[in-house]
Amino acid sequence: MWLPSFVAVLHDLWLFCTGRGVVVVDGTLFHTNPAFTGRPAAHVAQSNPIQKLQIEVAYVKDQVVTQAIRSTLRDYDPHLVQNNQLTEKEWLLYFVHSKRPSIPLLALQLTPVGLWHTTLKGQSEVSVDVTPYSDSLMEWRKGTKDQAAVVLQVTPEEMITIGELGTGQIGLYEKRTLTKAEWLELQPVFTTFV
Repeated sequence: MWLPSFVAVLHDLWLFCTGRGVVVVDGTLFHTNPAFTGRPAAHVAQSNPIQKLQIEVAYVKDQVVTQAIRSTLRDYDPHLVQNNQLTEKEWLLYFVHSKRPSIPLLALQLTPVGLWHTTLKGQSEVSVDVTPYSDSLMEWRKGTKDQAAVVLQVTPEEMITIGELGTGQIGLYEKRTLTKAEWLELQPVFTTFV
């Protein structure tokens, strides 16, 4: 029963390592994964529910945004979807997929949140650096726990506004602004999708 899932993960890892996740045909991205044969990957970027998340809202399974994110993840692989509140991992998987559909999500599913930069480093059109940019993935370690957020805005003074899901309560979306001194103290790594 576990063998098909294991084989799918190995296949995604192979695609990830060889950079063969998608093919471009007439300007449209198509997945090379057999489960996605002939299915456009470009549909992911058409409507981005991440931009519609509201501060201090707990995203439960019945909300439209949660359903939209899970629908996209379910189309990719049903094993990526949970049942109750929207999880941080689901949210971040969707974020990465909306930026680069060619990145195999099952490889990220196996990597703990907060260490995705180790899996993403070296991929084409992905930059891992210590400089923040809008729409980049920010990862850092707080004590013994690895954490992640999405950089929503960077000011000329290098203050950053980040969005986080589930840091205090599962499914709760929060934003916070960090001064340059505050985020430098965290020693974060920023993954940007160029």
